[in-house]
Amino acid sequence: MSEFNLEIITPIRKYLSMKAEAIIVNTIDGQRSFYANMYDLITSVEICPLTIRHRGHITNYAISGGTLHVDSKTNTISLLVNSIESAISIAPDNDSLKKALEEEQEKLNKDLSDESSKRKEELNIVLGSIGEVKEEPIVNEIPIEKPIIAPVDLETRE
Repeated sequence: MSEFNLEIITPIRKYLSMKAEAIIVNTIDGQRSFYANMYDLITSVEICPLTIRHRGHITNYAISGGTLHVDSKTNTISLLVNSIESAISIAPDNDSLKKALEEEQEKLNKDLSDESSKRKEELNIVLGSIGEVKEEPIVNEIPIEKPIIAPVDLETRE
């Protein structure tokens, strides 16, 4: 498969410069794949995973949005991103990530229990006010009349 020059640049430094066969990234138009010898393009990139295929190997990153520029003359794709992290550095076996996840889960559970108790209070207030409303039966005020059947002479239809 043909290769192109890939450059990933952050505000701090040039993060990566390599040959690649393909990249997959989320643009404002949706998820798109980019290959060698593509047409000129400039597009915005969303916060998303970035997949790079290089010599049959796939490497994953997380990017926090930016701009992608395809230059067909030099066969180069430049990705200007706010920040980038390799998937290895944010793997679930990372202790600090596990701790942060547990803290967020505890916070969410606490918020849900607080929200639940608030909802129960509101529901009791609403149910209490409904109990004070007197229910009256609905009376149909429109009388239903029986249809009038008139004899018809079948020969003359009158």
